Amino acid sequence: MNQFLKLISNILYKASFFELKEDIIKHKNIKYRREYIVHPPAVGIIPVLPDSRIVMVEQYRDVNNLWSLEIPAGKVEKKEKLKQACRRELEEETGFIPGKLTKLFGYYPTIAYSTETITIFLATELKRGKQNPERDEFIKLKILSLSEILDKIYKNEISDAKTILAILFYKNVFLKGKNNGKTFRL
Repeated sequence: MNQFLKLISNILYKASFFELKEDIIKHKNIKYRREYIVHPPAVGIIPVLPDSRIVMVEQYRDVNNLWSLEIPAGKVEKKEKLKQACRRELEEETGFIPGKLTKLFGYYPTIAYSTETITIFLATELKRGKQNPERDEFIKLKILSLSEILDKIYKNEISDAKTILAILFYKNVFLKGKNNGKTFRL
């Protein structure tokens, strides 16, 4: 039996792709309030070329007023499957179409105050398509070796958490065979 009972749930604010909610929860004899963001799931993609280089995107992030070097990523649209979102986002942002997608792992980037999940995929057997970023996405393609990306992480030139987590998992778990062909899932 769940010892936490949600008594009330209210939407405090509704934006274009997320909501700010407030719940009143009862646990034993205590009632408390929790505010959190309801966010759709997202995907992140590590696109690896036949020569083992990785396709990255440098995007302008206006919230923090900076250019950020990242793996391609984006939110999953309603009624869209994770792999469909990967294919769509990868082609939109990079112009590459994956021949093969392998799910690596999923995680909660901010579990204390958001419902968002990000699932990381490896994209291989890439073919050229047409880059078509959304009108408010300002993207430059960067194709780098794994060692160049790791160097940028160690020098704090890459500060995006999903990118750091994905690349370190790829290097330290996937490439070393430590996952034994298994995927990690939520």
